[in-house]
Amino acid sequence: MPNAGDTDSIAVRYGDHAGLGFAIAYGHWPSVLGPAYHDGTSQDGAHVFELYYEEQNPKVPPPVFAYFHDDRYVCGFNMYMYTWSQEITGPGADLIRADVIAAGIPEERKRDTAHRASLAVLEQRFELALPRDLILGASLPTALLRGQQLR
Repeated sequence: MPNAGDTDSIAVRYGDHAGLGFAIAYGHWPSVLGPAYHDGTSQDGAHVFELYYEEQNPKVPPPVFAYFHDDRYVCGFNMYMYTWSQEITGPGADLIRADVIAAGIPEERKRDTAHRASLAVLEQRFELALPRDLILGASLPTALLRGQQLR
């Protein structure tokens, strides 16, 4: 059973840049906001791009990308495919398959290189770009959510 502190608080920093809204979640949130969570966030024509990275997991899973539109999963993949799944999933997998393969991501043995190449593919394909200093160092509005329930 996780510690109470692991389940009762989630911090979310949020903001926008060049018309792109973003949120960054911290804490024990995978069961609440983890991979492929999108309940209602991509309704009414919204495009939701999720980058999930769980640094503190002892197994260090790969970063995962998922894309949702009109409340449906479109496509996604593990951003380090060499030792994890090499499958690009979803009904829209062809949106990124050729770019992922052309970038050599499935065969890339270095985790960080695969991650950077994956980010470059996503940035180019979907015209996504957020300045690193904004995400990591800027003072952003923050919400602390308490009382999360285990699922």
